[in-house]
Amino acid sequence: MKPTVKSFLALAGDKELTVHIARYKSDSADGYCDEEVFCGKPKDAPKCYADEKVTEWIVSDNSEIVLYIN
Repeated sequence: MKPTVKSFLALAGDKELTVHIARYKSDSADGYCDEEVFCGKPKDAPKCYADEKVTEWIVSDNSEIVLYIN
């Protein structure tokens, strides 16, 4: 079972991380690219993404987390 955005937002809020939510988007040139749909603090994240399943995540330099959703 894949985690949801909501569970990562709780974790990111505790650590005061900046959250990026991105979708994979098909690109005919090289396969896939991503499209950022949100960037900011966890408390400001749109509720519409809370129940989305996270397919991949990356934590960079302990200040940002990138969540990929479908």
